[in-house]
Amino acid sequence: MSLEDLEKELYSPSGPEERRSRYRELVRKQQEAYGTMDPVSPQKEIPMSASSKKQKRQKPKIPKPPFSFLKLTIFLFGLTLIGGAATAYFYLSTSRTVEGASLIIDGPDEVLLGVPFEVRLNIANESPSALSGARIELFLPDGIQAIGALDQAIIAKELENLDAGAVTQETFQLVPLKGEKSTKELRGLFSYATAGVTSRFVQEARFVINVGEAALRLDVMSPNKVLSGEEFSLEFSFRNISSQVFRDVTLTLDYPTNYEFLSSDKKAAGENNVWKFELVSNQETNKIAIVGRAYGNEGTFFNVGARLEIAAWNKTVVIDRRSASFAIAPSPIYVNIAANGKNDYVTRLSDAIRYEIAYENNTGVALADVIIKAQLSGELFNLKTVKSKAFFESINNTLTWNGANTPGLRSLPADAGGVVYFDINTKDAYPTRRLNDKNYALKLKVIVESPTVPSLVAAEKTVAVAEAENKVAGRVEIDAKALFRDAASGILNKGPMPMKVNAPTEFTVHWIIKTHGADMRNVEVRTALEAGVEWTGTVKSNTANTVPKYDERTSEVTWRIDKLHANRGVVDEAAEAIFQVRTTPSILNIGGYVPLVKETRLIATDEFTGARPESYDIGLGSDVPDDPTVTEYERVVIE
Repeated sequence: MSLEDLEKELYSPSGPEERRSRYRELVRKQQEAYGTMDPVSPQKEIPMSASSKKQKRQKPKIPKPPFSFLKLTIFLFGLTLIGGAATAYFYLSTSRTVEGASLIIDGPDEVLLGVPFEVRLNIANESPSALSGARIELFLPDGIQAIGALDQAIIAKELENLDAGAVTQETFQLVPLKGEKSTKELRGLFSYATAGVTSRFVQEARFVINVGEAALRLDVMSPNKVLSGEEFSLEFSFRNISSQVFRDVTLTLDYPTNYEFLSSDKKAAGENNVWKFELVSNQETNKIAIVGRAYGNEGTFFNVGARLEIAAWNKTVVIDRRSASFAIAPSPIYVNIAANGKNDYVTRLSDAIRYEIAYENNTGVALADVIIKAQLSGELFNLKTVKSKAFFESINNTLTWNGANTPGLRSLPADAGGVVYFDINTKDAYPTRRLNDKNYALKLKVIVESPTVPSLVAAEKTVAVAEAENKVAGRVEIDAKALFRDAASGILNKGPMPMKVNAPTEFTVHWIIKTHGADMRNVEVRTALEAGVEWTGTVKSNTANTVPKYDERTSEVTWRIDKLHANRGVVDEAAEAIFQVRTTPSILNIGGYVPLVKETRLIATDEFTGARPESYDIGLGSDVPDDPTVTEYERVVIE
């Protein structure tokens, strides 16, 4: 036996005792074959002495495998057993996919948005034993929902037991409601248990569906550019490209600001922006054309939104959206409106305004019989003060210039222009009736038109439209007053009245703020105490978390308020703060009064216009003219 064969026999997988027995057997065979104790290399027999023969008859010693080798072998074998046990435990204690059961999802490869479709979950028990507690779950991607459970992202169903070799199928009705021209993935799980195993097993399957176009495809036709104030058409159409019949279909249009709806070729349902269709058959097409006007400056962008909705499955679903986009083309007639020489003039109460309307013919041809109309709107226009050469119609507050009162408008040459104007005043009071009556503005809409139409222009007349808005600034008022007898404030003023020389007397100073027509922020009220007047530290206000504060170094009193809403002191309680001061008259004050505080100044920011309104009130003295309880005799200092 060769050394290689010996090693194979010796180190083949076995336990320690088995290896020892095999080793002894190999030694015995070696002795029989070669007559020697050397198991590796046989030698020729050598003559021996008697003593040697005696030694030969002794029982041969069998060498033991090295101790380190045994230890390593035992360690590796034990480690293998532990790893195998751990793996088996993890495998059996966790829900895992195993052979013996299968799950396959079947359905259409492509569907249309808004059209229901069916998916089937096919389950087969290919194992020799029954499956218990079987359950399927279908996970829906965003945009696909289950009919009858539109708000659920996971649809689950219990199957109970599934016999050996049994095959079953579960069907789900789904519908794609968003995600046009996208790919969606469905995920299914089939979980179950087998006899003799407490853990559950899971089979997973996935299915990809392509969502195509909307079943009701909405299209829009609109011009790229339109003339401000000129009539134009927009067309909205939709076609049912599916084999599905839809009921209760609604087309809704969302008009932007400064778009004026005029008419439509089909009657709207109640409002001028909603059309209803009870039944839309497969391959049916519906169209709606509307006529309107858009007003704005050159380059102003407009967007008319359109959405198509279906009422199904106990809810309203948007099936498609589109928009008609267009911009205002360069005007054939330039128009500019200025108020007191400014385009962004901020007016106020009792203000005198001159509106100037400048115009210029940009058509390249002479325009005949030009008419300019200016319509006024705004509660603070004092229409009784209108002054102009124009004809004024008070029924619709419109001024009109034409060739009769402005000869230059009879024929306006190309590149020629001019200016018309009128004067008007604003009212002297805000028409406030409710707390939210604020942010007043004056509006002027000007239309310049002529029946002359340049060649290659598809229009009935040449029209230009311009609008102007002038904000009316809000107003804020401060009222400062001093009182001696002030029980209503809850503050007791001590000292003699009339005041006596060298005897201190206390007074309360009230600051009352009223706001008109706009919210005010960063309100600040400020004054300073007169020489010899002391701050007692008694202070209060009816505004949250803010009271007047005193600076001993400068003798200034300051009250800061973050914000006051409009119409405080008009239809709501005025903002008010109270602080107490003390003064002692000298002989120089006999027969007169003692000054208490200097002039009071208020400044704020108008949130609507950004203006910085201010208000003032005169200084106050010990004569307290606002205190009706003090007599004329008590208003002067005595000895």
